[in-house]
Amino acid sequence: MLDEAMQRIHEAKRTRQTELDLADLDLTQLPEEVCELTGLTNLNLMDNRLTGLPESIGNLTGLVELILFDNRLTALPESIGRLGALTKLDLGNNRLTALVEAVGDLATLEWLYLSGNDLEELPESLCNLVSLVEIDLRSNDLEALPEPIGNLASLAELNLRGNDLRSLPESIGDLARLEFLDLNANRLTSLPESIGALAALTNLDLNGNRITELPDSIGELRKLEELDVSYNRLEALPQSIGKLTAIKKLTARNNDLLSLPETLGNLVALTELDLWDCSIEALPDTIGNLTAITRLDLGFNRLSVLPDSIENLTALTELDLRFNRLSMLPDSIGNLTELETLDLEGNRLSALPDSIGGLTALTQLEVKRNQLSVLPASLSAIGGLKELLVEGNPFAPEVAAAVASGHDGLMAFLKEIS
Repeated sequence: MLDEAMQRIHEAKRTRQTELDLADLDLTQLPEEVCELTGLTNLNLMDNRLTGLPESIGNLTGLVELILFDNRLTALPESIGRLGALTKLDLGNNRLTALVEAVGDLATLEWLYLSGNDLEELPESLCNLVSLVEIDLRSNDLEALPEPIGNLASLAELNLRGNDLRSLPESIGDLARLEFLDLNANRLTSLPESIGALAALTNLDLNGNRITELPDSIGELRKLEELDVSYNRLEALPQSIGKLTAIKKLTARNNDLLSLPETLGNLVALTELDLWDCSIEALPDTIGNLTAITRLDLGFNRLSVLPDSIENLTALTELDLRFNRLSMLPDSIGNLTELETLDLEGNRLSALPDSIGGLTALTQLEVKRNQLSVLPASLSAIGGLKELLVEGNPFAPEVAAAVASGHDGLMAFLKEIS
């Protein structure tokens, strides 16, 4: 489609356009004529097959936005550093293995996208970009960050998901304006104490690393709203986690926590807590303080009892307790009147309390693979119960017959015996 590209270039030259769109034209090299359009402010070259850029790209000193997403670039020319007006540079989905030092000369750059390349390291000059607000480095091969990374004083979003980072430099704590930090799917075994200095941080994703312990300083992240530490090797959560009073979503699935700190009850803004598959043997009584929580996932743990304080979680709409070791439920479970789904599959329940009929908002109840011989008649009072999943229990013959008749038949049977 070179003809189409040349037609657009000539038209842009004739009419002195400031924007040129050459996206998706199957270009393998950039026509030199483009680099003569020194009045350009926006140049879109995404979805082509460019393997390189000419040195003359540096002539476009008025460029504010340069989009090179989804090409085949293996390197950048040093002249890229002459684009002194550039605020947005998108180099995502290319084949870059390194960045030229001249990138550090782009003093006005605010957005830099480098996801989906083959970068193994970053030049220290990158840390000169003090205007940078967002940098996307997802899906590269980075093993370390340059030590002066903390110089990026304007940085609000740093995405490092899917790299090979083993550690973080202490200077990361100097990113005073950082709000979003994604370290998902790296190889981190620990975090620096300086992480607690990220006073503006609202989102921290540490999912899929090898972290064995969180630093006490994590509790200093007073603006943190979402924290994901799933799929690590944590054996405990620090007591200081109770200082995260702004947190709304805490996800820690697939760790080896065994127990939870009492200070968890201080997280009064929490709406979602996911502790799936963490080997937890008991819940602290303070869990009853989490009165804003709407979703609680405790599946695949080792819980044998629930604390009475669970009755205080009156905002709960989803409660997952599947595959624990519960032999009974507290009568107070009936106070959870907003509960819509309750999963109790794979426990050791021999009976359900009559109070379960108080769960008037319930639409799905799963009690498969327990030790139930009967079901409470009070279940018939839950008018919106659409799914009652009970397979794999040693029911008495009359209950088993009702179960075999289907949902409507079972509900009719329960109403009849009530």
